[in-house]
Amino acid sequence: MTMAQGISPPRKWRNGRVRHSRAAKQIEQHQKSVEEAEMRVVLAQPHRRGSRSQLRENALGRFVEDNGLRMALYNAGREYGALKSKWRAAKGAPMPDRLGGSGADIDAAIVHAWGRTIARCEDAVMGCRSIDPRAYGPAALGYVEWLCCDGKDFPDNGDWRDATCGILVLAVELGTIEQKEVDRRGLQAAYAD
Repeated sequence: MTMAQGISPPRKWRNGRVRHSRAAKQIEQHQKSVEEAEMRVVLAQPHRRGSRSQLRENALGRFVEDNGLRMALYNAGREYGALKSKWRAAKGAPMPDRLGGSGADIDAAIVHAWGRTIARCEDAVMGCRSIDPRAYGPAALGYVEWLCCDGKDFPDNGDWRDATCGILVLAVELGTIEQKEVDRRGLQAAYAD
C-alpha cells in the first residue's frame, strides 16, 4: 500500500507493535470495502452462480464443475481447444479475435502434425461407445466442439453422457488420463474421487 501525501508512515511503539495513523487505517478500510463491492459484482454474474472458482470463466470449466468431473478432463479440453484454434488460424480459417497473426509463419510440418492430432482426437471421440454403449459419437463430437473450441454453454436439453464420454476419450487420447483407468472404471473415470 502506498502512502498518500500528508499521511505519516507506520511507527513502532516501544513494545514492538506497529502504530498506524488514523488516515492510513481509513484508506485501508476504504480499499477493503471497494474490493468487497467488486467481488459482489463478480459473484453476481449469471455464469458464476456465486462461486469464486476460476473454472467458471468458460463453458468447459462450468460443465466440468457442475458435473463434478476431474481436472484432467478440463485440461484435455483446453489443450484440444487451443490446438484446434492454432490449427484453424494457421490454415487461414476465419477466427474470433482470440489469436493474432495470420499463421503464415508457422512451418507446414507443424501444421500437418496438428491436423493429424486433431483427426486422431476426433476419431477417438466418434468411437466413444467403447466407454459407454449408450453414448453417441457424433453427438459427443458436437459437444466437444461446443465446449472446448466454440466456448458455448452446454444446452439444457443436451445429453451429459455424450459430452462426458467425448471429453473423457479426448483426455485419454491426449494423455491426461491413462487408458487402463478408463478400462477399469469406465465412465466413472471421468468423475472426481
